[in-house]
Parts: sequence; C-alpha cells; structure tokens
Amino acid sequence: MLGEVLGGINCARVAVLTPYFYTANFECVLDRQGQPVPYTTPSRLQISEEGKVQWASSATEQERMELPTGAQRIALDFFDAKSFCKNSQHVKGEIHLRKRHLEILGSHVIQGEVGPGRREDLCPPPGTGSQ
Repeated sequence: MLGEVLGGINCARVAVLTPYFYTANFECVLDRQGQPVPYTTPSRLQISEEGKVQWASSATEQERMELPTGAQRIALDFFDAKSFCKNSQHVKGEIHLRKRHLEILGSHVIQGEVGPGRREDLCPPPGTGSQ
C-alpha cells in the first residue's frame, strides 16, 4: 500500500538493513519538493529480430545508493506491545537506540505501534481514573 501512495513499488523498500544491522520496516526517499524518488529504474523488454523476447542488458535493476542533492531519507519503523516497558507507556531502550542510530545515518524516523491492544488502551495515562 505504501508503494501505491508513493506512486509505485520502486519508490519504497521493505525490511531495510542498516549499517548498524538494524532493520527499518519501510524506507523511502523524498526530494526537495516532497516527491518520492524511485530506488530503481524499470527494466526494458526487448524483442529481437528473430522474435525472441529478452530483457535489456541493464536487466539487473541498478539500485540507488546515494541520495540526490536536497533529498531526505524517511524510515518507517513499527513495533508491537512487547516493545514497551511492563505496565508503562514508555518504549524499551532498544527502540530508542534503533531510532537514534537511524537518525545518525541521516534518516527521518517515523515510529508507530501496530497490532491489537494498543498500549494507550491497556495502560491509560496516570490520573484518568480508569481501573
């Protein structure tokens, strides 16, 4: 679905491995105007004179490693209820460390909780009177 929002599956990567060996669930690159930048260029299909169909010589999609000037890398990192301290709304240190390392590598990190039983439903903030 993220690929559809960004304009194609070549504009997002899934389960990205970082140099610190962390994984980000999704990653995309946005240019100065906030438009997605594709990671790969589509391969071209060629038909020879004999009627044989083959991929162009650049069939191995060249993945973009460096960022274009002014572009920003966005990392989407999701976690579940197990990532929180017990009986608290605070995430564990591993989650903070992963976010910090992704920021050091130049990514803008967006984190969110997924799954049933979101933490704010399980542990309401102090002073709300919920038992």
